[in-house]
Amino acid sequence: MGLLGTKHSRRAMLTGTAASAMAWAIVAKARAGETYAPSVSGPFNFEVQKTEAEWRDQLNDLEYQVLREGATEFPTTSPYWNTNDPGMYHCKGCDLPLYTSEWYSPQQIGFVFFNHSDPNAVLTGIHQTDYNGALPEPKMMMEAHCRRCGGHLGHILIIEGEVLHCINGTALDLKPADA
Repeated sequence: MGLLGTKHSRRAMLTGTAASAMAWAIVAKARAGETYAPSVSGPFNFEVQKTEAEWRDQLNDLEYQVLREGATEFPTTSPYWNTNDPGMYHCKGCDLPLYTSEWYSPQQIGFVFFNHSDPNAVLTGIHQTDYNGALPEPKMMMEAHCRRCGGHLGHILIIEGEVLHCINGTALDLKPADA
């Protein structure tokens, strides 16, 4: 039997091919010069929608750049990158609970890492970044967004074989666990 000799292998190949085609379509749009936009075109509307002026009134400059423009904070600048107090990390844009401290994954890379998000909290997309010049050239990455306001949270990466959410602490607000 060849590589595609079983029904499961064919299904996996077809699913992977479809997913790749969709991802490359998004990449092609990004390469065509479209700018970052934390929204989805078509009939989808985020629950929390604000004007640019309202977002700027609510967020400081760095929070706005990260959440609304897709920027990446510099490593080790967030107080959350190497501490993990018990509690729930909420979106700074709309206060949606995103990550619990139980899923925190300590990494010495300078960002906040989690094994996964709270159910129904994070949407993914494709985003081009060079991590503030840390990469020799920009790469297409899987991006994590808040599903309620569309705010850019960070990226989903594979580190030492483990899928992790690499999140900008700037996008988060830790609410301590009840004592």
